[in-house]
Amino acid sequence: MITYRLNRHEYHVPDRWEDLVPSDNGKFIRVCQAFGLFETGKMDFRTMEVAVTSALLGLDASMIPEQNDILAENIYRLSERMRFPYSFQDCEDGSRTVSVTIRLHENLLPSVRNWKGYVFHVSEDGIVDCNLTAEQYVDTLSLMDLYTRSRKTEILDSLFMTLYRRTGNRSSKSSSNSSKITNRIPYGYKLAVYYNMRGILEWIKTLPDFRIIFSSDGRKNKVTGSPLGIAGSIFTLSKSGYGTLQEIRNLDLMSYLGTLVQMNIDSIYSLHSVGLKPGEIADKMNLPLDCVLPYIVTDNQE
Repeated sequence: MITYRLNRHEYHVPDRWEDLVPSDNGKFIRVCQAFGLFETGKMDFRTMEVAVTSALLGLDASMIPEQNDILAENIYRLSERMRFPYSFQDCEDGSRTVSVTIRLHENLLPSVRNWKGYVFHVSEDGIVDCNLTAEQYVDTLSLMDLYTRSRKTEILDSLFMTLYRRTGNRSSKSSSNSSKITNRIPYGYKLAVYYNMRGILEWIKTLPDFRIIFSSDGRKNKVTGSPLGIAGSIFTLSKSGYGTLQEIRNLDLMSYLGTLVQMNIDSIYSLHSVGLKPGEIADKMNLPLDCVLPYIVTDNQE
């Protein structure tokens, strides 16, 4: 946290994503609205930067210039210190590109009005509490990929219905008037659900235990977040003998990813047993060589 004194008030402003907690969800929603405008070309980076900083301070960015020049200058200076939500890349032509970087290990929106959300929380000792199923995960990946490419609001509706359930009511997925129901949920909340899940998925990808399923050698493109293809991963696991289709669908997310890891390791063993060399296995499985080598037993090691 950055402790900042402004107009006789002391603010504790996050300087990393881990500082945000569910009680900050109002600020988070405003941050996500700024992200959405930036990523759709409706807001330039400098304006977004100030909007994000103002949101985290709990201030109205549109009112800052009208209050006083000193306050505006302080906000601008503080925004220059807050770099954790962004990634910068220098280009060969001397220009610089900026992208939104979000990495979360918690659902900051555990409930939205009378809707109960999924559980995702990581304790201080690294234990993950998650009730997302493999089926929800696969559906979520498909919807998020569609929304990232199209930015259509109706896809956010479907994503919300996949991850949230109405309390004291039947499953939202079976509701025939789902579009009317989700229309009652403010757009900002649904957009925040998208960015929250995007941040969680990015955090999961950083875990060393899952590197083998999220790494690519760069010669081919893997489907985002799904090493076997979004639609086919559950079927492939079942066909390979890791459980029935229903058993795989009902696996909790972390167990499902662990099963994918095991299947990839088993594939390395199998390919090596029929004479393929490490480089050939890496090429065939679209993996960096250093993901394959730990599972290859050479004659010297034996």
